Amino acid sequence: KSLYDAVALVAGTGKGDTARAPNDRKKSMRETLTILRDGMGLDYMRGMVASNLKEAQRLLDVVENEMQKNKLDKMSDAAHDLKSITGLIGMYEASALAAEIEADGLKAESKRLDGLFEHLEDALAREMREAERIAKTMPEK
Repeated sequence: KSLYDAVALVAGTGKGDTARAPNDRKKSMRETLTILRDGMGLDYMRGMVASNLKEAQRLLDVVENEMQKNKLDKMSDAAHDLKSITGLIGMYEASALAAEIEADGLKAESKRLDGLFEHLEDALAREMREAERIAKTMPEK
């Protein structure tokens, strides 16, 4: 079992279609983490959540520092990584906001960055609490 396998499960490129819920809506965080648990095991899912949350906080700090230094290319790189690791564990609001920050940085547009960053901080804090709670309380399959 590898990170590649986990990505394939969540992205829907593994067995079956896991990218969307049955009614073609995006999966909830709980559904995403359940897919990871079912495909990779409870301990793997919990470890992934813990390490991704730690990395998400580190990347948020990098995004903020590079944004303050007006190094938009480095900010965009960190936002890209943040988008990926949060999306992998179902933190879709934070992932979408990180994607917007990444895009604005790549276009060298800084007008919206402060507001986007504030929204990202709020969404990340909220979704981190939710991910921790779900991972901690999710039973074995």
